[in-house]
Amino acid sequence: MNILQKLNVKARLMVCFVIIALMVFIVGIVGTISVRKVNSNSKVIFDKNLQSVYLSVSIEKNLTEIRANIMKLIYQKNQLQSASNDMNKSINSTNEAMKKYDNLDLNSSEKKIGMNLKTK
Repeated sequence: MNILQKLNVKARLMVCFVIIALMVFIVGIVGTISVRKVNSNSKVIFDKNLQSVYLSVSIEKNLTEIRANIMKLIYQKNQLQSASNDMNKSINSTNEAMKKYDNLDLNSSEKKIGMNLKTK
């Protein structure tokens, strides 16, 4: 600390500002590295975990639409063609979603959910 006492005020301020600038630079580098780690981890979470949730919700939605179209067929005889077309679209999108779901890397509980969706 004797070195700083021997310097004039201008030099002391310059040394302090350089030290503060270095600290800010180091904090910025550490922050950038951390943000990159968070970004890569969030991509893993999305690719692995959220895709299965998204697909299972999509399958459930399609199955609900199919049930609604069946009810429409039962109670509204004049809308046979539109209900049939809607059901075919829902069935096709459900089959596509099931194929995507089966291709995911799933754990045992997610596989059970997939089996439950297939039986519906």
